[in-house]
Amino acid sequence: ALPRPVKVSELAEDFKILTLLSSIPSIDLEKASNIKLEEARRMREIGEYLLSKGNKKLILEDIFNIEEPINIIALRLLGYSKFIEASHIEKEDLNKSIELYAEALTYFQQAADKIASIVMTKIEKLGKATKCWICGRAIQGEDVNFLYLDSFLTKYIVEKYSGDAPGILILEHGKVATCSACYGIIYNLSDKIAKYYYQEAMKALKELEQRLLAIISQLQAQINTLQARISSIESSISSLRTTIMFKR
Repeated sequence: ALPRPVKVSELAEDFKILTLLSSIPSIDLEKASNIKLEEARRMREIGEYLLSKGNKKLILEDIFNIEEPINIIALRLLGYSKFIEASHIEKEDLNKSIELYAEALTYFQQAADKIASIVMTKIEKLGKATKCWICGRAIQGEDVNFLYLDSFLTKYIVEKYSGDAPGILILEHGKVATCSACYGIIYNLSDKIAKYYYQEAMKALKELEQRLLAIISQLQAQINTLQARISSIESSISSLRTTIMFKR
């Protein structure tokens, strides 16, 4: 039952909003860059439309299990829209992406959404600057332009270089900052080495397989020879028994 008498126009408006919301795809922030920008623009358009409706709730909220006011849903959609846009350009225009993430953060904070903390962490990482332990170049944008790799660090190295500017060069637990270019070289080289040793291992296994097959073939030939000899002996014994029986 409806909470109060309603006009047909109000129900029509509710159904329009529900139709718009149902057209929005599921959102995985970890794969935001895979969502098309057209979808982000649709979210922004729907969010702006819903925001114009104020903080009222849907008349059919109980039926469709939507308890939040429309403006909160709108703010969240606007936040998602900005987040997706930012994820598409973070590898090309770091500063612009940080601006867009900051806009997304504002929307999520207004909506009191827990996603705000995720966006805040994202902004902090993108704003972090350091230099590459390998090539020494200054770099900004953790998880995009640089990352931390495991290493073996002595106390001397940690004490001598952990305070180096700019930014954080060494993390706890033996991790050092490495730019994406150096990481790419290491990754591709290790991949080639792994493939080389894999091919060598497969070659050795193939040679071993051929040797084993040859040995098995020799053993089979010897077994066949023994079986032939045994068959011959059994035949001779049978003939001898027949002769003895005949003489009796």
